[in-house]
Amino acid sequence: PINWVGDNTTTYTLANCSFSIPATYYVNATTGNDGNDGSQDSPWATLTYAISQVSSLVTDQINVAAGTYTEDNITCSKSVTIVGAGPAATIFDGDGTNRFMNISANDVVIKNCIIKEYQNVSNGGGAIRVTGAYTGIEIENVEFANNICPTLSSGGGAIDLATSSTTTIKRCKFYGNKAVYNNARGSGTRGGGHHRDPRFAPEQVRGVLHRR
Repeated sequence: PINWVGDNTTTYTLANCSFSIPATYYVNATTGNDGNDGSQDSPWATLTYAISQVSSLVTDQINVAAGTYTEDNITCSKSVTIVGAGPAATIFDGDGTNRFMNISANDVVIKNCIIKEYQNVSNGGGAIRVTGAYTGIEIENVEFANNICPTLSSGGGAIDLATSSTTTIKRCKFYGNKAVYNNARGSGTRGGGHHRDPRFAPEQVRGVLHRR
């Protein structure tokens, strides 16, 4: 038998065993509506809503169409793959307010977009913060531009790996990002592009370009 569960993931049951097949959903800032079903012909409008609808059992994929998205303070607490149409096409624009995303799940992948002009004033990570000891985080072919973390004693103008997460950053570009700190050791900048505590956070960085 085939049972359709609430998040549109198909569950198959056979001989008292069950497994779920990952689904692919679609987001389009121009033609989408969060009242749609998230299919290619009937996409959602926001990444925030799409993340709320993906399965908690498997790693679904969200394809984000070309367009400008002004969402912020997104909480990603499920394993998911988020794929844009390319850094020149899928644009997440924070207009200088709030962080783009907090990641609090294993196996979160973000690809093929630009994340720009976000700011966080409460702790590290102007654009993205990995909040705990999560593994399988991957950020690939993403441009980070003009993100700011002005928080005292924090770092990572674009990305902050807060604790012992395992994160891979590859084929990304960082430019115009800035982190400022002021603590007992003095004042200055710390991790304008990305920051991790070297005691705790394993990080792989491949093919990354930084420029001011």
